[in-house]
Amino acid sequence: MKQLNDIEQAFIDRRRRLIRWWPPALLLLVIMLAGTYLFLFFAHPGLANPSFITAAVQAGTLSAEVMLVAAVLLPVVVCLLFLVVAVMLLLLHVTVMNERRYQAIIGKLR
Repeated sequence: MKQLNDIEQAFIDRRRRLIRWWPPALLLLVIMLAGTYLFLFFAHPGLANPSFITAAVQAGTLSAEVMLVAAVLLPVVVCLLFLVVAVMLLLLHVTVMNERRYQAIIGKLR
């Protein structure tokens, strides 16, 4: 079996270090995502709370001159944005887990 040269070994070691740091990094990213959404939901409900906008329209506190459709759709768009980011984090997590499996296979071959 062919031995790895120094450059290949350094590459594998660097990948192994990156994989080791992934679980805490993922946790931090998820906490940041959830925190940002909760901040928007409570501090700026017009950006992330569709029921707030609906109530404002029904109460008449939202002027008719403001683009009503944009005002109603804005929270939905923000929610979808957060959903897309969450799906991207999930896909990134699956990719990193596959990398971990590949690293284990490489380790067995050495």
